Amino acid sequence: MSFERIIKEQIDELTDFDINKLVSDTLIEDIGLASLDFLSIQVNIKRELNIDVDLNALTEVQPRTYGDLLQFFREKYGDCAVSGRP
Repeated sequence: MSFERIIKEQIDELTDFDINKLVSDTLIEDIGLASLDFLSIQVNIKRELNIDVDLNALTEVQPRTYGDLLQFFREKYGDCAVSGRP
């Protein structure tokens, strides 16, 4: 399971945004994610990938686009998260 797959699943579940139209430059505000949605995304990443997610770090970064959101997780947690190992 990858960050991208988990985030897309959460966007699909939490919003009315068509994930087939999701591109790197899609604005977070256009997706319709609220602050509690970010918490849900983080909790699901923690559960699915078995990594310790810093729940405050994303709030500090405040990503503007879908690409920023993906980049945050990739830079913060790297390849070990993609394999599901801490």
